Amino acid sequence: MGAALNFNGGGLAVTNKLLEAPPYQLDLSEPFPDLVGHGVALVLVRRQGQPLGVLKLELSDTPVAGDKLASYLEAGFPELALSPQDLEISNTPAAEPAPKSLSATIVVTAIKPTDDLLRVLSGCSEQTVKPVEIIVVDNRPTTSGLLEFLQDHAPCDYMYVAEAQQGLSAARNAGAAHATGDVVVFTDDDVVLDPRWLQQLLEGFDHDDIACVTGLILPLDLTAPAQQLLEEFGGFSKGFEKKRFNLTDAVDSHPLYPFIPGRFGSGANTAIRADFLRAMGGFDQALGTGTPARGGEDLDLYLEVLARGGVINYQPSAVLWHNHRQGMDDLTHQIFNYGLGLGAMLSKRIATRPRERKEMLRRGPAALRYLLSSSSDKNRAKTHEYPRRLNLTEYCGLAVGPFAYWRSRRRLAKLTSQTSNSVPTRDIVPRQDGTRG
Repeated sequence: MGAALNFNGGGLAVTNKLLEAPPYQLDLSEPFPDLVGHGVALVLVRRQGQPLGVLKLELSDTPVAGDKLASYLEAGFPELALSPQDLEISNTPAAEPAPKSLSATIVVTAIKPTDDLLRVLSGCSEQTVKPVEIIVVDNRPTTSGLLEFLQDHAPCDYMYVAEAQQGLSAARNAGAAHATGDVVVFTDDDVVLDPRWLQQLLEGFDHDDIACVTGLILPLDLTAPAQQLLEEFGGFSKGFEKKRFNLTDAVDSHPLYPFIPGRFGSGANTAIRADFLRAMGGFDQALGTGTPARGGEDLDLYLEVLARGGVINYQPSAVLWHNHRQGMDDLTHQIFNYGLGLGAMLSKRIATRPRERKEMLRRGPAALRYLLSSSSDKNRAKTHEYPRRLNLTEYCGLAVGPFAYWRSRRRLAKLTSQTSNSVPTRDIVPRQDGTRG
């Protein structure tokens, strides 16, 4: 190893460094490592930190050598469609994070102690731009054992908030209520954060009209068939092109815009101005995981941002990796919940937003084509091996969604009318010496 491969005056340097675990990344500004692993892997290709695309590789105990990867790229590997300019190596180092006027609070929601949660907290504390605080919201505070686990194992300072009302929206709202940052950043307990993730999210607020910034979510692992099928279903990635969304400009020609599931981002990689979020009333607590609606809270949030005149920036340089579930039963349950959550969210918008109701009904035929056509944006990535039963599972979830939303609304009304017997909120801030206050 150690040779340099020349392309159009540039050099793709390789090295004998071994990368043995995901996330797998190559930066055209740095020497390429050898890769080793098991099964299918997505390798993120960057140039000076900016993502260009992904290579899908089959990894094994025999390393994929860095010079082989360089050869793929020099040949203009079709999955990336890289230009010669993309492959030219610049010796200019990546820019240091600029001082930001906006401060950020990171909110992580959890229901049980896991090593993945500790990894997320480590990632939060190792960002190139530091958050003013890291808030962990425990959504099962009477049974999770999460507080004791964090007291013994937390890798960084944090604030602990107990939220006894079950539901992801309630948990996120509880975290936002304690946030002191100008921007509230939401993520989950099963992801891996890029060190420049928070910096890139904050850089997405480059104009005063930007209310919300979302980022790129890639799969951490694709070794199991269920993980590969989730990517065929649609995954979480919104592409590698920066995008700006609002309701006043012709920013998207899709016939369903803005009512397109997943167009704007995903809740696990979302930043929003704190004052804008509070003016909205936060996430709708009748939606989300842990409620009868089982999802849809992030899609509802994005639509509400746009309806209130806000702008959403999709910032693909704000990267994190999601740990997809490996079991087929888990995947089936997940896809049913996605369909159900979407149906519940659409039912909420139809029931409570008269202007949107007219638009949705007018676009009904286009929505059916989007859902059912094999050539639609939604289904184009599905191969012939994609199980038909998963499509039927999603459709069943969609059909149940309106009824689930009605149940969830009734449940929420009952909860808010009762005297709360929830566990009191407790804020625990570990001191630097390792003891807890």
